[in-house]
This record gives sequence, structure tokens and C-alpha cells, in this order.
Amino acid sequence: MSESKGKIFYSNATQLIFCFFSNILHISKLLFDVYCVYNFAQFQIMKRKATPRVYFKGMPLDFDWP
Repeated sequence: MSESKGKIFYSNATQLIFCFFSNILHISKLLFDVYCVYNFAQFQIMKRKATPRVYFKGMPLDFDWP
């Protein structure tokens, strides 16, 4: 009886940990994408010495970043 309970708890814990890590990976991937787009926009601006309008999902990236 206690052995099956332990197994159920173990599977739940591993599922939780896996879910947690996949969420972290997803968020870090999102941040990395935004960072890449930001760097690309900065590079384009430096290259042209102008402010081209670079759109990332409908958001202009040529405004002043904090």
C-alpha cells in the first residue's frame, strides 16, 4: 500500500519538476528571441545611421529603450 503511494508521489514530483523546467526553458527562449530582435534592430540602426522601423509582432522597435 505504502509502496504504491510512494510511486504515485514520485511520478507527480517528476511531472512537476519537468513542467517547471519546461516553463523556464520556454520563458528563457522568449527572452532570447526578444534580445535577438533588439540586437538586430540596434545593428540595423547603427548600419544605416537612421531609425528604420523594425516591427516585432506589431511593435515598433525604434523607440528609446530604458
